[in-house]
Amino acid sequence: METERVTVNFNRPIPVFPLPACVLLPHAAVPLHIFEDRYRAMVHGALDGPGLIAMAVYDQDARDGHSLRPVVCVGYVVQHDRLEDGRYHILLHGVCRARIVDEHDVHEGGYRMATLSPFGLDKTSTDDEPQPLIEVRERIRTLLQDPKLRKLGPVTEIDAWLEPSLPTSALIDLITLAVSPDPESRYACLAEEEPRRRGEALTGILLGKKAS
Repeated sequence: METERVTVNFNRPIPVFPLPACVLLPHAAVPLHIFEDRYRAMVHGALDGPGLIAMAVYDQDARDGHSLRPVVCVGYVVQHDRLEDGRYHILLHGVCRARIVDEHDVHEGGYRMATLSPFGLDKTSTDDEPQPLIEVRERIRTLLQDPKLRKLGPVTEIDAWLEPSLPTSALIDLITLAVSPDPESRYACLAEEEPRRRGEALTGILLGKKAS
């Protein structure tokens, strides 16, 4: 599969990095400080391989305390800095949504591995986008002109994202991550397969911030 110029081979297990409240979305990037030994090994292994790490979220309702929610975001390490003591600072760029199919035995380095399958594949261009999605994009554009909402997130970047060359699905992911610090809203965006519904959810978030 080719997305964001990164090839994801879903026939091979991918390292999984679970966190309780950090949700990565496709097209966006998050900085991460890697300090646990097992995750240092995970980053080292990823850098020696295709550079892929799947960001996952713990299922807070599970009784065992370590089960994962089913949808993850496969990310690519676009920047890394290894510190003298072995810790890493990395920048992980979201490539695509995926669903956990099967978890493997823990890697000898102590981190989790899973077989994933692509989930909710989005268009990579604005060509022939369906009218409902175009309408959602226009509602988002109109809302973001509101003076109150102009104070949300990185306004300059949001204006650039609104350019017509960026696919609407990517626009929705980027703005959701920028304006919604709530992990539940971010995960709901990640786990929703249909871009139009993700856009409607973002519209609701923006309307709520406008009214508050």
